[in-house]
Amino acid sequence: MGSSYNIILVFILAHMVGDFVLQTDKIVKLKAVSIKGIRYHISFIAVAQMLFLSVFGFRGLIVGFLSAVTHFGIDILKLKMNIYIKKIQSIYFILDQAMHFSVLLLLSYLIKPTMTVVFIDNNYIKYLIAFIFYTYVQSIFIKMVIRDIYLEERENAFFKKGERIFNSIVSLGLFLMCVWTNALGIVVLGALGGGIYLFLINKIFRNNYKVSMLEYLLLFTGAAVGGNFFF
Repeated sequence: MGSSYNIILVFILAHMVGDFVLQTDKIVKLKAVSIKGIRYHISFIAVAQMLFLSVFGFRGLIVGFLSAVTHFGIDILKLKMNIYIKKIQSIYFILDQAMHFSVLLLLSYLIKPTMTVVFIDNNYIKYLIAFIFYTYVQSIFIKMVIRDIYLEERENAFFKKGERIFNSIVSLGLFLMCVWTNALGIVVLGALGGGIYLFLINKIFRNNYKVSMLEYLLLFTGAAVGGNFFF
C-alpha cells in the first residue's frame, strides 16, 4: 500500500505541475481554439510527467508518455465540445480532471507496486500537492463557478491583473489557518479574514460585492474541507 500510494502521489504531483503550473494564460487561450495550443500544452505535460516519473525507472518514463498521449486525446475531445464547455465551465472542468485522474490511477498500476521513492517522504509530496492545489487549481475552479452563476462576469477578464495571485495567497492562507487552528479559531479568523478580503478585493480590483462574497465563501469552504482531506 505504501509504495502504491507513493507512486500515485508522485503521479498526481506531476500532473498538477504540467496541467496547471506550466500552463500559461497564452496556452489556455490558444488550446481553446486550436490543436496547436493543445500540442504546446501536451509537450509541457509530457516533460513534467516523464521527468517526475523517471524516478521509477524506464517503466515510469513510458507511463508518463502514455499519460501525456491520453491527455492529448481528452483535450482534443474538449476542443470539439468547446461550444458546450463555454456554457458550464465548472462542470466540464470537473469531468476533465476526473478523466485525467482516472487515467492516472489506471496507468499507475503499470509501475511495479514494489517500487517507491524512498528518499522522498509522502508528506512532503502532499505538501507540494496542497500548495499547487490552493495556489492554482482552487482559484481557477472557483472563478469558473462564479462565471457560471453570474453570467455577466464572463464579460470581464477571467482574472484581472494580479487577481489570481491575490486569490491564491488568500486561498493558501485560509488552508494553513484551517490546518493550524482549532474550530473556534477558524470561525473567528475566517470572519475577520472575510472582512479584510472584501475590503481589499473591492478596493484593488473593483469587483462586485455580491460576487466577492460568494468567492470568499467558496475559498473558505475549500480550505476547511482540504484541511481535513490533505492532513
